[in-house]
Amino acid sequence: MLGRLFGGGRSVNAKQSNGVFISGDGNNVSISYGPTEARLTIPFKPNSLTSNIASLLSWQSQLTQLIGRNETVEELLQWANSGPCISLKLIYGEGGVGKTRLAFELANRLHGQDWEAGQLSQLEGGAFRLGEKGTLLVIDYPEQQPKRVQQLLQAIKDAKEPPTPLRILLLSRHPQLLDQLGEPAHLLAAEQALLHLTALDKEDTAWSLLEAAWPRLCRERSKEGTPLPVNQDLFDRWLEQHQSHAQPLFILAYAINLIDEPDAIALSGGEILKRLAQREIDRLEKEGRAKDLNPLALPLLKGLAAISGGINTQQLNTLAHHSALATLLPSYDQLRSCTLWQEGENGANRVAELQPDLLAAALLSQLLERDDDQPGEWLYAALDISDEINNASSRLGRLMHDAVQVLGLPWPTEALIEAVKQDLPRCRRLDEGLCRDYLELPLQPLALHVGQVLAEAEEEPAEQARLLNNLSVDLAESGRREEGLKANQQAVEIQEKLAADNFAAYGPDLAISLNNLSNRLAENGKREEGLEAIQRAVESYEELAADNFTAYGPDLAMSLNNLSIRLAESGKREEGLEAIQRAVEIREKLAADNFAAYGPALASSLNNLSVDLAENGEREEGLEAIQQAVEIQEKLAADNFAAYGPDLAISLNNLSNRLAENGKQEEGLQAIQRPWRFGKSWQQAILPPTAPNSQAAWPFWLAFLRLIITTVMPSPPYSVPLS
Repeated sequence: MLGRLFGGGRSVNAKQSNGVFISGDGNNVSISYGPTEARLTIPFKPNSLTSNIASLLSWQSQLTQLIGRNETVEELLQWANSGPCISLKLIYGEGGVGKTRLAFELANRLHGQDWEAGQLSQLEGGAFRLGEKGTLLVIDYPEQQPKRVQQLLQAIKDAKEPPTPLRILLLSRHPQLLDQLGEPAHLLAAEQALLHLTALDKEDTAWSLLEAAWPRLCRERSKEGTPLPVNQDLFDRWLEQHQSHAQPLFILAYAINLIDEPDAIALSGGEILKRLAQREIDRLEKEGRAKDLNPLALPLLKGLAAISGGINTQQLNTLAHHSALATLLPSYDQLRSCTLWQEGENGANRVAELQPDLLAAALLSQLLERDDDQPGEWLYAALDISDEINNASSRLGRLMHDAVQVLGLPWPTEALIEAVKQDLPRCRRLDEGLCRDYLELPLQPLALHVGQVLAEAEEEPAEQARLLNNLSVDLAESGRREEGLKANQQAVEIQEKLAADNFAAYGPDLAISLNNLSNRLAENGKREEGLEAIQRAVESYEELAADNFTAYGPDLAMSLNNLSIRLAESGKREEGLEAIQRAVEIREKLAADNFAAYGPALASSLNNLSVDLAENGEREEGLEAIQQAVEIQEKLAADNFAAYGPDLAISLNNLSNRLAENGKQEEGLQAIQRPWRFGKSWQQAILPPTAPNSQAAWPFWLAFLRLIITTVMPSPPYSVPLS
């Protein structure tokens, strides 16, 4: 069952050494130690440039040495060589900022210090050697399979410590990933667990990258000696068009485009990626025509491979059975003679996944625009052939985000929904990949449609109730509050009947749905009914927690927090105060045992307690509560500002109010001023990504921020999906 975990990259001579074996069945992962010859590899491909644009843009091509990241590499080396035996770190940043190149530059340097270092791509079975000085595991896009990463981290935590340091480096776009991975990630995290990788310095480093890349690109295109068409002043003007232009990927794309269009010195980054993708399409179409293939066949295969993670022989045959692709795609015999087809080790032949994501997004967007009838079928087919639907849907979500939000290009979201329609097998297949935390925003309309179809068709009561509860949350988040309320009411009716016969089995699900029903009713202006629902949820959780506090104590605290809000809305402030005090007591107990997991919730309840105390005239006690909340959130924000900075700012606002109420106006003024002193870090935490050609969102979000810090904002009630 155990095979080699890592493939590709530089070959090394192997000998038996102490190593780690990973085994798993999809539900559990375990780790053992023993001798192995398996080596970690670094997927660099030196001197492997080809004429196609995807290769030129790939981080693996190493057009230049790593520029502008020396301090960051030194910081990572210090982390690797100090601290506890096992330590985890997350590098996060936008697509194209250079996370993967940085990670493997670190791995390459550690290799020279007698470390084992490389990519960990399979998480359920395999083996790798432990280095004499240490071991570095790089996991790219762990959000594609969060359950397996969480299981791996738990297995590492539970296993005996290795004889030399073990470092785990996660690469993601999302700073919230550590929360998604839960307790094992927090327990293994380094003291400064997050590293936010941003664009290059516009004044110096970005220009250095352009200057260094230009002669290499000219040699590759047989245009040696061609002068760079822009000087630093013109280049700086291009950089100022949008913040994303200073990312390494956009700078390289700018240079590649200048080789073919030397006068295109002011094009936006989005337009440049669009033109480069079109040239890649043209190249593949030309090759297809020369082999008597449909001109669309090769570029479409390359684009779909970006969703499925590659297309092997079996997947190619499966694609051919999709009616929308049957007459379009080449046969295996035709494809194997094309440059698109790569021969791998042990028969691993395939159409490789198109990288980088931004190029793949631009290419797919343009291909999908060509046909009004088939784009949805093409996208569904790419998801359907994937061995791991979670991975494929995550990749699709990234591509949709990059196309629409980063590049300003269209994407046929409605066409994919239309391809699913009322097709139950398709909906069930997609539901596997869409039921996860932190679902990518572009996929939410699809998830909503799938949830509706499945809830209407499901006949098994408990499963139907689960689907209806989750649908109610999705509908409410989409602004469809009345429909969300109706779905939630149906879920509660079903679960009440089930729990009446077997409370131990169905009580937990009923409590969750009652909690959510309270929120749905309040959203629709039915506060008294909402209060009744949350009171029933609290009663259910009290009964459950009495038998198993470890399992249901956190849920009881969550419902008590929500009950306090409902009571306050109904004018029952003293009862609301009592409820939030109970929630705080429970969360203090939980956080004492596991601060990483329950510290954020404790801070939220303390914030709400402060508001309730102040409204009940207990101003000094309210001040004490908000001071505790701020202390906790300062600690959290020090490690993960992007995730906890907004909550800290809200608590600082409330701290300012409490201080002023207690006659401490000067201290209150200092508290309200603090969010503005976070500067760029605060903006990065609160501002959403915008298209390269638009700065329109900035004034809106800055105005919204001012509204936040001049308004008392207790933490909102919680809605909970059923797993």
